[in-house]
Amino acid sequence: MFIRAACVAVGAVVAVVACVSPAWADPDPVSAPPPLPNVNAYLPISPVGYSVMGGNWYAFAGPVGVTCVINKTSGGYGCSGALPGAPEGANLVSAGPVGPPSFASTGQPIFGAVGEVKALPPNTRLSFREISCGVDGAGVVERPFCDEMAGLLQHADLAISRAGAGSLSELAVCGTPAILVPFPQAADRHQDANAAAAAALGAAVIVWQHAPEEPALRQAIWRLLGARLAGAGGPDDGPAQAGEAGNDPLATLRAGMASLAVRDADRRLADLLVTLA
Repeated sequence: MFIRAACVAVGAVVAVVACVSPAWADPDPVSAPPPLPNVNAYLPISPVGYSVMGGNWYAFAGPVGVTCVINKTSGGYGCSGALPGAPEGANLVSAGPVGPPSFASTGQPIFGAVGEVKALPPNTRLSFREISCGVDGAGVVERPFCDEMAGLLQHADLAISRAGAGSLSELAVCGTPAILVPFPQAADRHQDANAAAAAALGAAVIVWQHAPEEPALRQAIWRLLGARLAGAGGPDDGPAQAGEAGNDPLATLRAGMASLAVRDADRRLADLLVTLA
């Protein structure tokens, strides 16, 4: 295929960099992939807020768990993290100023070393010389399994989860707003108690397990995400709500979840073991 030099992070297709020179031609594919968006048609934004590594790179958050960079020195660029649709579970895709992108698997997402970076608004782009990087407005990633849950949870707007102690600990440390659906057959109904404790701190909304045709979970999702999903449907679930006085309910839940976190649990456990020795 012929593609302008363009870096594309597409949540609904493949979170990859797709950049080749105009002279490069890939072999005809067996089946045509989904069309890539025209990144250069996106709204350009100032790169100032995305400058990292002493001003040598631009970096931004793509789909959940993915960090994308443009190296201003070498002209290279790429994305690393939980790449949706990447072949053989690769977690890195990169390329230079010319030639096709290549996939690889690394011990950890290498571009994650830049730390927390800002997300690009949907349908905007960063540009440097011949390279343009953008994110489309889909923002949907489907993954049947992922072993990089921390990255996904840290970038998630909302999680729907059971209320086991391990799940709640992960959600709390990552500060992820949650709808908790306690497992009704859990021993001594302990997940009910866990969920109630989180809800009391404003960290979660509880939805009790119900038949698929019942609307409780759908209504809870719409109440929390409706303002962001306006135009996506949901006429049977009432109007989208952004919270009282225009406040984002997810921001309230995120703050509550962060207050639940015990970030030094390893040290506390070690201290306890020392006292028992």
